[in-house]
Amino acid sequence: MSLISEKNHEKKLNDNNIRIKTIYSDGDHLYEKNTDNSKNDNLDHGIRVEKDYYVNTKLVKKIYGFDPRIEYAFINSHKIGTDFDCPNCRMITTVSEEIEYCPYCGSYFNLDYRHKNRGSKGAYDLAIHNNKYVVMSLIISLLASIGVSTWYFMTHGRTFNIYDIFKAGGIGLGVGLALFLIFYMLDNLFVLLPIKLKKNKINKSDSDVWTNLDSRNINYNTFYNNLYYEL
Repeated sequence: MSLISEKNHEKKLNDNNIRIKTIYSDGDHLYEKNTDNSKNDNLDHGIRVEKDYYVNTKLVKKIYGFDPRIEYAFINSHKIGTDFDCPNCRMITTVSEEIEYCPYCGSYFNLDYRHKNRGSKGAYDLAIHNNKYVVMSLIISLLASIGVSTWYFMTHGRTFNIYDIFKAGGIGLGVGLALFLIFYMLDNLFVLLPIKLKKNKINKSDSDVWTNLDSRNINYNTFYNNLYYEL
């Protein structure tokens, strides 16, 4: 099964002895696709993480840092008489012969662009506003404050009894909560605000591009499929 379905491009790669290896991840496993069909794994909803270019079996270039909003899904072989639902063009039919590609649009795979209004800032927002992030920040702040308070009473107090333990815990709890609120708000003000302003500017530019493409009847899937085919 060929990775690139555009035949002229595939022929140019073969004529120049060029192989493109692409690595995908679904979060748990890595999957590999090669233009020379040496290894082509099936993948259901993953992202591209690496692309390697070989000339005469020699690695000449590696590319990382792909857009995680683009998801890929590769079609398994479909048996005769089974229903085939192409994830790329959405054509549904009962196949009369075993196939490894869509008989209508010719796609071996589907690209799906997960649109986010905030662009690449979306992933940062998910981390900052995720409950786990907030809870872990609070726990670390409280433990650090209670630990420092306890150490102070142990080293500077004349005694260290149950009363001192409760006093150290209470003071540490109050200081920890105050520090958490202060630094979390400062983090949002000094870290997130500049990022938000920068991303809003980038997204305004991106929005203009997509508006222009939309006026030409080019949607996300069409654009990224063509981009991936390297047309």
